[in-house]
Order: sequence, then structure tokens, then C-alpha cells
Amino acid sequence: MPQADDLARLLRELEALETLFQTWPEESRQATEAYCRAIDALHREALRRLIGALKSDPAALAAMKQAVTDEVVYAVLRHHELVKPSVNERVEAALQGIRPALATHGGDVRLVKVAPPAIEVELTGACDGCTSSALTFHEGIRKAVQDACPEITDVVHVKGRAAAQAVHFVSPFASGRKA
Repeated sequence: MPQADDLARLLRELEALETLFQTWPEESRQATEAYCRAIDALHREALRRLIGALKSDPAALAAMKQAVTDEVVYAVLRHHELVKPSVNERVEAALQGIRPALATHGGDVRLVKVAPPAIEVELTGACDGCTSSALTFHEGIRKAVQDACPEITDVVHVKGRAAAQAVHFVSPFASGRKA
């Protein structure tokens, strides 16, 4: 698997350089960061123009769509903001945004499955089996996911292991309501 080995080697080299840059004086680091931003801007513009030119040819467009399924190609195009985040990325970002509120109550949420237009999530920790979990699910999780991903029309709450146990907490999304 030479491609995977090449990718691993490239990532190690980048990590080693980033570690080295951290030892440099602030002025040198800033100059290096500015240089990297300039190179990124050049690459972004070149890729944007290339994509624009290829979109007009149906065969080239199909080949581009296939190429984007490669994780390295996708990661580079995402880095340059030339493709939008995947549904998985947007769902995870939405869940990440509500995790701090869940954590204040000792809970969390786990993404179980993504199969648009539906996803499955599981409440974990103190949220699993909590009497306020329905409110947390509907007003927190479901709302955050559907705001970030309108194409997700069905957010399914998969019951966790503690769902049968009666635990009473107040949902972090209660907005002053009594649970």
C-alpha cells in the first residue's frame, strides 16, 4: 500500500516541521506562517480555477466527483474550502456545539449512525436514562442537528444502557422549566 505509506510519511514530515517551528523565535514563526498562508492562497486559487474549468465537461465533472472520494483529495479541498463539509462533519460539529451544556450535567451524546435523511444518536453518562432526556433530545440535540443539516429530517434517539433506571436531573435546555 504505497499511497498510505507516502501519506503517513508526509504527515510525519509536516508534524516534525511544525514541532521545529515551535522552537523558533516569534518573529520567525510569524514569517513562516505568513509564507504558508501565501502558498495556501496560491494553491486555493489554482485549484479553484482548475475545478471551474473542469466542471464544464460532464466526464471531467464525474472524474472530479470520484476523485473527491479519496480522503487526501477531500482533505486538501476541505482545507482550501473548495468543497463543503460532509454531512458527518456537520452533524459532529452540531453535536460538539451542545456537548458543553450536556457536560455540565455529567452527560454527553454519541453519534451512532448517519444515513441521510436520518441519523441515530445515543445519550450517554448522566443523560442516559434521565427523566429530562426527552427535553434535552428535542430542544438541544435534534434542534442543533437540524439547524446545521436541514437535509437531516429524522433524528432518532437510540436508548442507552441506563434508560431503564430512573434518574432525575434537569435538562441543560430547560430554560427555567421544572423537570
